[in-house]
Amino acid sequence: MATRRAASCSLHELFQLIFSGQLRWKGRLSGRSDYGALLLDADEVTRIVRSRDTKTGFTKEELADYIPGMARESVQALVDGGYLRTVEEFNPEARRKCIVVSRSSADAFHTTYVALGELVQSSGLHHKKVRLLLRSVGIMQALDPARYGAFFYLRAEVQRVQQADTGFWKYDKAMAQRKARLRKSGRE
Repeated sequence: MATRRAASCSLHELFQLIFSGQLRWKGRLSGRSDYGALLLDADEVTRIVRSRDTKTGFTKEELADYIPGMARESVQALVDGGYLRTVEEFNPEARRKCIVVSRSSADAFHTTYVALGELVQSSGLHHKKVRLLLRSVGIMQALDPARYGAFFYLRAEVQRVQQADTGFWKYDKAMAQRKARLRKSGRE
């Protein structure tokens, strides 16, 4: 058990190493044949476990930096909402296993949704102007900003509008407000 704790691995992983023959040294306390008599080289187990378990996921802080415009407070809400999945991975910096957001779920989220902050960065416009332009073409936030701490839109909808109108991010306040009012009243 001391080896398991030192190597930060599960009992299942430890038994896999023992029975697969990956460990070069195994021993047994003389005169005993119970589970507690098993001796292992903790350094060898640690080296093997850490060599195959590299952190690929994101901590909450890293994810907020990875997805442009995402608020740090949004990460836990998105995990709780089922939009992001967490996994346990060995973190070589912390030298222990940590709960992180899986890279695959982060990439899937980033492919599906675009944060308002990312659109602000790419367009160079103020967030109120970006929201007005999106509303003027009928694009509303895909996730509740009160619940998730940021505005997220469907990336495909935004890309469709950008491809259809190359000058979409040119801001004309009067025109954008007029289009938004017409759309809201259902006349467009």
